[in-house]
Formats: sequence, C-alpha cells, structure tokens
Amino acid sequence: MKKIKILRLLTAVVVILFISSCMASFEDGSELAEVAKKGIAEMPVDSLITKLENYDPIMLLDIRQASEFEEGNIPSSVLLPRGELEFKITDESFWEKIFLYAPLPEDEIVVYCKSGGRGALAAESLQKLGFSNVYSLQGGYKAYQAKTE
Repeated sequence: MKKIKILRLLTAVVVILFISSCMASFEDGSELAEVAKKGIAEMPVDSLITKLENYDPIMLLDIRQASEFEEGNIPSSVLLPRGELEFKITDESFWEKIFLYAPLPEDEIVVYCKSGGRGALAAESLQKLGFSNVYSLQGGYKAYQAKTE
C-alpha cells in the first residue's frame, strides 16, 4: 500500500515536471514576436507597394501608437493601436466613426508596426479572432520608408 502511494506521488511529480517543461517562457517581447512569426504570413514591402499602386482591396492597419502614426505612416492605413486591436477590429461603431466598414474574416488585412515585432503579434491575434487572410508587413514601417525614400 505504501509502495503504491509512493509510486503515485512520483508519477504525479514526473507529470508536473513534464507539463511545466513544455510551457514556453520568454525573456521579452522580441522573443515572443519571433515565435509568433513562425505561425503567421509576412508580406514583403515590394508586394505591399504593388498592391497599393494597383489599388488592390486591402485593409492596411497601423498598430503603432498615435504619436508614431503622426510622425509618418503608409498612405491609406488606418490607425488601430496594438492595445486596442482585439477590442475594436469588429466594433462597428469604431469603423463607422472613420467612415469604413469593419473587415470581414476573409478580407485581406496587412498590419504593420515600426519594425515587425508588434505586427507579428497583431497578425497572430487576428488569426485567433478568425481572420484568415492576414499578413504582417515584413520589416514594418522602417522597411517601407527605406523602399520609398
């Protein structure tokens, strides 16, 4: 009887150690973004520029802060800061205020930030919310600026 209790206890300890070793732990947001990039699609800046020049129907979301957006942004982008994204992406009243329709789950959406990390996390969140045609702009606004200046 005592041996069975000890065996159960050891089994429980092994299971707990196994489960805890499978859980990811990150030093900072950049590590988290690198993991997110593995599960999302990135759009090269040249592809975005072509889409914009051809007036392709895409929704371009700038997920930086308002102060960053005011310093410069990609024409036709909508400011929707990362901290508000999940709450406002399907909020009809938000979109009505800026005279647009809320995106449909199948609409092509390109998100961008300064250099790509927040964009990857935003694309991952949108996928989790059911949006199926989402891209993070590879290299973010910095890469876009480098190509267009």
